[in-house]
Amino acid sequence: MNSKEESVSLGILKKKMVEFAKEMYWDQFHSLRNLLLALVGEVRELSEIFQWRGEERCQRSFRIGKRRRSST
Repeated sequence: MNSKEESVSLGILKKKMVEFAKEMYWDQFHSLRNLLLALVGEVRELSEIFQWRGEERCQRSFRIGKRRRSST
């Protein structure tokens, strides 16, 4: 990595992302309403995983996943 790459700040990255979204005409999709609906859709997909599992099985799955992440 050269010195120019190392000196990139969060502000610069945000600016570049905004510019890229405008160039791609993505800013039209980033309204509060659209972001909320996208979030609701993601939550729905996640909830489907747990819908038919019992409470104990969900808790056990969460603990196993948490233990794996912390051990790496």
